[in-house]
This record gives sequence, structure tokens and C-alpha cells, in this order.
Amino acid sequence: MLDQLDISADVTVTWRPARDVFGSPFRVTAAAEQSAGAFVAAVAHLESLRTRRPVAASFDGLHAAVSFHSERLLSAERLAADLWAPMTGNHRASDGWLRIHANLAPHAMAARRVLGIDGDDVTAAISNWSVDDLVAAIRDAGGVAARMRTTSQWRRHPHHAHMIATPLIARTAEDEGPPGGIAAPLLQGLRVVDCTRVIAGPVAGRLLTSFGATVTRIDAPLDDSRTLELDTGWGKTRTPVDLRTRDGRADFAALLRTADILLEGFRPGALASLGYSDDALREMNPGLVVGHLSAFGCDGPLGGLRGFDSVVQVATGIAHRCGFDDDRGPSQLPAQALDHGAGHLLAAGVVRAIATRRAMGRSSSVTVSLARVGEWLVSLGEGSGRPAADTTEVAAPFLRRLDDLAYGAIEHVSPVGVVAGTSARWPDRALPPR
Repeated sequence: MLDQLDISADVTVTWRPARDVFGSPFRVTAAAEQSAGAFVAAVAHLESLRTRRPVAASFDGLHAAVSFHSERLLSAERLAADLWAPMTGNHRASDGWLRIHANLAPHAMAARRVLGIDGDDVTAAISNWSVDDLVAAIRDAGGVAARMRTTSQWRRHPHHAHMIATPLIARTAEDEGPPGGIAAPLLQGLRVVDCTRVIAGPVAGRLLTSFGATVTRIDAPLDDSRTLELDTGWGKTRTPVDLRTRDGRADFAALLRTADILLEGFRPGALASLGYSDDALREMNPGLVVGHLSAFGCDGPLGGLRGFDSVVQVATGIAHRCGFDDDRGPSQLPAQALDHGAGHLLAAGVVRAIATRRAMGRSSSVTVSLARVGEWLVSLGEGSGRPAADTTEVAAPFLRRLDDLAYGAIEHVSPVGVVAGTSARWPDRALPPR
């Protein structure tokens, strides 16, 4: 990971290794440890530029692992769980299995239009479709779906070869920008605009707040899961912005002009189509670091497709490797490991880019995709084969409890890591509801 981020000997990262708690065919616990290590290493490297001396970072591997279950471990007295919509899941078509993701209302509406139904019971409507025809029709309608593949089928797919040739944390050629001062410790003073949704991107923003960055979450007109907003909203403020309106674009421009980092998870090309290409963004703010997040990457045979963690798992053979049942279809990883891993690596990448800007007066864009993180997870090797632990029990030492006016009693996973003797922390307040 230090090589991926081009971090040299000015940083030392130590951790207490964790036993495998996830019981997966893949090394999910190791992925959590390495992801956490990447982020604290990037923060430590930035701090070493400020202090001009080596900086140490540390974390507990078990804490990192349970943080990959943060949305499942969250509880709030006045919040009903809403992680999965009824239509989201595996479905059997006439010639195989596919996964439909319908947690967001426009994606559910697209699937209903294609299937000609009003509710969420899709079984009968899907049975007459072939997998490829239905996946294509849902995608063309603006929805999200993917064919189930086995591991061997994915390895023969041309996008697999494209992914493994792509850097895990891709950085553009660096552009000229103003040098930045390094007055405040860690991430204090950094201003971040977070235009991401669901888990991966919001996790990146949440990580940045844990060492002092000021993060403004952009609320689009479309609602997200309240559970995920609460879980990933620690330390953030929120503001509504509709980029389809003149006032919304003016508000967005005002935020970007004073920002250090923009995190965006739009479908590849969508932000540029609205007039916010990387070049246009840097005309507005020459020192801006842009962090791009996507499902399958920006190019290649599947580049630009909409997707989410569970969809990418099904499309790339990971879900099938986790188990297959004739009645229920493919299984899933025991954690949203692609989401959480991508969030950590995106956060690490943009912090490393800030270090380059501060040291050399140059800036860059950072790109991370869920599919590439999936390839990295597979490359870590086989899981231990041990039974999965009950993360509600092993997480107990790492849970934080507080009372909130809007949500009542809240229990959630505390932030991970120590850099230069300072522990990651969030304020004792939740992100207010919309």
C-alpha cells in the first residue's frame, strides 16, 4: 500500500493484527487492515511534511475489520433500518441469474417500466426474459442490473484484463497549482465537498473528518438511505444543491472555489456533461484535488456503467465464489468490502494528492473503482476458512454511544487509527436529518 501511494520511509505504520472475523473465501479482514493502514499512512505522510520529521501511525486490526460492518452495527432509537429495497436482489431469468439494484427510486422506477409492473414482485415478469436482454433493457432505461458470472467467466471477460492493468489508486498527470501552506496539524483546515452517495464515497468523506477535515455533504434532490446517511455522516455538515438549477450551480461553484478536495461519485462522464470536467473544475479552483469514484471504472468494455458493491460482486464472480444456491442464486461477501475498501483508498489517495500539492505546488485527480478494488481483494488470496465471528460481539470495545436530539440513543463504530499521537475522533453529534 505504501508503494501504491508512493509513501517513503518518513512514515511508520504499526497495527495489532486481527484474526479473520468474516469467514469468507476471500481475505476480507486483511483487506480492512490494509485499507485502514493506507489511510493512516497517507495522513501521517502529510503530517511529516508539516513537521519535517518522521511520523508514526497505528491502528487496531480488529477495529478496522468491524468498521467494514459499520452500517450493520449502527443502531439508533428513532431510526428504522432501510438498507435494502424489496426489489433489490438476485433474480432468476429464463436462462440464468441477474442482480437488480433498486434502492434509489429512479433505479426502481426504471426496472418497473421495463418489466411492466407497478409493485416490487418481479418474479413472474422476469421469468420470460433472457438475462442479457433484461440487463440491457434495464440499463438502457437508466436502471442498475448485472449478469451473474462465475470466477472463470469473469476472467475470460475483456473487462477483467482491463481492470488488472489499471492502477488500484489511479492518479492523473499532475497539473500546475498554487503551493499550499501547512500550518494546521493532520487534516485540519482542509475543506472537502462530498458529492457521493450510499457507502463508498461517503465513507471516504467520513474518514477525512476523523482527522479534522471540514466536510460538506451535498444533498441532491433524491433521498438516500437514512441509515447510511447517519452512519457515514459523522463530522459532516450538509447543504442541498440541485445542479439542474441556476441557483444550485451558483451554490456549487461557491463551495468549490474555497474547497481543497471534491469527492464525486456520479456515473463517469455525468459531472463533465454538466460542465464540471476536471479542467473546468481547475479553472474555478486551480488547487482543487478531485477524487473520482465509479463502479466499473471510466473506460474499458464495462467502463461507465452504473453499479454498486453488490452488483459488482455478482458481475465479477465474487458473489458466486461466496456460494451459489439453485433457489436463491449467488451469495455475497460478508461485508460491503468493495465499498469500504474503495472509500478508504479514495480517502488515502486524495490526502496523498494534497501532500503533493503542498510540497510541490502541483495538484492531481484520483480515481478508484469498486471493480478494481474487487480485483485487489481477490489478489490477496484465499480466506482462512474459519467460521464467521459475531461482529456484534467483537465490535463491543470499538462502539461509541451518545444521545442525539433527532435520533435518540445512538450506538456506532468509532473511527479508526492514531497518527502522531492523535486518535481519530468525531464530534458528539450526528448529521442532522434532512
